[in-house]
Amino acid sequence: MDLGERLIYTDRDKLEVVGLWRRSGFPDRHMTSARETAKNREETGWWAAHDYMSKRFGSDGTLFILTGPRGTGKTQMSACLARLMALQKQEVKYIRASDMYDNIKATYGGTEGDTSKEVISNSVRPRLLIIDDMQDANASNWEGRILNQIIDRRYGSHKDTVLITNDREEALPTKLGSSVMSRADEIGGIIQTDWASFRS
Repeated sequence: MDLGERLIYTDRDKLEVVGLWRRSGFPDRHMTSARETAKNREETGWWAAHDYMSKRFGSDGTLFILTGPRGTGKTQMSACLARLMALQKQEVKYIRASDMYDNIKATYGGTEGDTSKEVISNSVRPRLLIIDDMQDANASNWEGRILNQIIDRRYGSHKDTVLITNDREEALPTKLGSSVMSRADEIGGIIQTDWASFRS
């Protein structure tokens, strides 16, 4: 994927990119620091993982699982990757797993608003979807079916997806399910963020 440094933007292009980035759903802190992180590049394991993923994005669809302890820069990496996609004028979306499931459950009350089908479709539409804090999900049968549906539809549409979790790698098959793990093996992989704390 072209990293965007050589792109020439019209004023209209700039407005489109800014709009895509602002609607991405990332916390303000990560949106602000994504650009600065890209400027202060160092040759580290963090950047090696970032570059490996970015080179795979935007082609035939990928599914990467970022796993490791808190503080290793998993969310920050996804923000930097999403920024690159937005520079390509591609829609990106960031959401925490608990919020995603809560949004779907909220449609079951019968009140006006999006249906569960529409909420799921909104998760399939972006070129890049990042679902963070997967460790907070309960791994219930219902959540597993929802996640499988989203991943399968994104897989069929050649879209890029990143799942972020603090769970250990050996817990992933139970937590995410064999179908999701199989898709990751086929079109992406598990990235172990076992380097020093990014926050320090």
